[in-house]
Amino acid sequence: MQGWSRIAPSSRPGDVPMPSAEYYHRQADLFLTLSLASTNAEVIARFRKMAGDYRTLARSMEPDQDGAAEPVQPAVDPTGIGKAAS
Repeated sequence: MQGWSRIAPSSRPGDVPMPSAEYYHRQADLFLTLSLASTNAEVIARFRKMAGDYRTLARSMEPDQDGAAEPVQPAVDPTGIGKAAS
């Protein structure tokens, strides 16, 4: 099925739709849950930071009172793979 992703159908093959605010809220919840399951202080701190970054990203995508959303770049790579932005 060319042109389809796991999230939603795309208009052209290779296009990947941008995740929604709801997706980022679920990711934040996931990382908070993972932080509760960990016993390593560094891992807990990292998961909580990632949860906060995902929550910030999700909130930035939600419409404000005027109905406009203004996406913001997260302070760090939400995947934790890249380096923090400065």
